Amino acid sequence: MPLCSRCGREIKELGKTGQGICPTCGIVSLSAISVPSKVSQGTAPIEGAPRAETRRDRGGPRKVVLIGLVIVILVSVGYLVGNRVFVPPLPTITPTETPARTSTPTLTPTPTPVGTDDARIREMVSRYYDAFNKHWTEGYLSFFVDDGQKLYNHGRDGTYTGHKSIGDQLSLVFLVYLDIVASDIKITGIKVDGNAATVQCEYTATSEKRQYKELFTESMELLKVDSAWKIMKTDLVSH
Repeated sequence: MPLCSRCGREIKELGKTGQGICPTCGIVSLSAISVPSKVSQGTAPIEGAPRAETRRDRGGPRKVVLIGLVIVILVSVGYLVGNRVFVPPLPTITPTETPARTSTPTLTPTPTPVGTDDARIREMVSRYYDAFNKHWTEGYLSFFVDDGQKLYNHGRDGTYTGHKSIGDQLSLVFLVYLDIVASDIKITGIKVDGNAATVQCEYTATSEKRQYKELFTESMELLKVDSAWKIMKTDLVSH
């Protein structure tokens, strides 16, 4: 009797239809069955004997492995959720601002204080003529008190009082004598009396463009204001 090529069990023929019935696989075609191995004639298959592997059984081990993995994953997730595993938050990094660069202030050297009034007066006179030679009207006027006076030839050729009047006259001189300078400056006398002083000077005024050269003597009356000597009155006499 033929055996089923799928499960190896005995097939009962259905007449001459070319088909048979397998107790396991159902109706099968006899033309597609395999030729059974030699079995002693009249010996039926041993009931309960191991049967050949079927297509249904081939996926069995894989399914078992997959199911096991799924169970392990579900158990792990359940453990984590149940125990609320704590993950420390990443620290927030606050960017630190780079301090702006500050420029180092340039220190102006403090002039060495002069010990005596005589030396301070000499320094003041030197800076007074230096401002004249630079044609720096504002600097020149800073050596006068607010209502100071400037005379030419004892006032016969002009008297100028206050910063504005003195400044206007000096600007006119610089305009006419574009290159005028005072040279060969000499202090011929200084007399100090408390907060007042008198100074005698002489110098040569020169302008090459105007072909001008003249000797002057200048007599100054000074007043000490906040430790600084200022001109109250000056008289320029030409020779």
